[in-house]
Amino acid sequence: MNRRHFIRTSLAATATLALAPKTMAKPASDSPWKVGCFTRPWADREYTVALDAIAEAGFEYVGFMNTTKNGKSAQMINWDMPLEEAATMAEAAKSRGLKVAAAWGGRFPTEDGLDTAVAGLNKLIDVSAAATVPDILLGGEGRAEYLETYESTIKACLDYAQTKGVRVCMKPHDTFNFTGDDCKATIERINHPNFLFYYDPGNILHYSKGQRAPEMDSQGIGDAVHGMCVKDYLEGKSVNITPGTGQVDFKKVMANLKASGFKGGPMIIECLNPGTLDEVLAEAKKTKTFVEELIAG
Repeated sequence: MNRRHFIRTSLAATATLALAPKTMAKPASDSPWKVGCFTRPWADREYTVALDAIAEAGFEYVGFMNTTKNGKSAQMINWDMPLEEAATMAEAAKSRGLKVAAAWGGRFPTEDGLDTAVAGLNKLIDVSAAATVPDILLGGEGRAEYLETYESTIKACLDYAQTKGVRVCMKPHDTFNFTGDDCKATIERINHPNFLFYYDPGNILHYSKGQRAPEMDSQGIGDAVHGMCVKDYLEGKSVNITPGTGQVDFKKVMANLKASGFKGGPMIIECLNPGTLDEVLAEAKKTKTFVEELIAG
């Protein structure tokens, strides 16, 4: 290569870097922890706005959750959506340098019998695979009359989910699974390697109306925990606050989980203080640092 060609090539490379999108996430690391952010803090806008912000904040991972579709509040992923729409979401994340770590799947139909419920959950698994979602999060069943159908459906679908590269997970959320012990008991009853749970300290306080401390609730359950929805709680404001500014003692929670077997996994920020786009972006960046320090402690 002569000197003139070297200079021309160097200038072209510099120009390419200068024009590269500012929203690209940082390169992957070999850490067992996957720090990311859900789309929920930008739920009043289209999900592409959330993806732009999450990438600009420097995250490698994103979680699909709440968004706005056609001017209405919606889940990004649900059991009856077209596979093509899910694939478009996956491509939107990938184009911004983001990897999908998890998605909120919510409910599937349990009211019309086991066959319908199994078909619904299998469709949710198909949608998750199309969206490149490795972990689909369920919220449990809050109606006692459908609990047996709910758990039987999960059992019936876990092998299929495994063939699609999707792990079915639950999180503390509803009447019968809002504590860590409840979730672990469900994991043990179903007893399948493709069914684990995401701990959610903010929900422990939220669903107990502030009466159950995550610092106590998180003891002895880490071996069943695959990830965490990083969420805080503050009486009067509930969970829509930046982690580390509320009542959850995250250091104690993490110490408990690590001591009982939680050695790595997704740590996905779910909520942040509301505000302007710039203000929420600043909260996202700050919380990313908070979580990285938390897992290093």
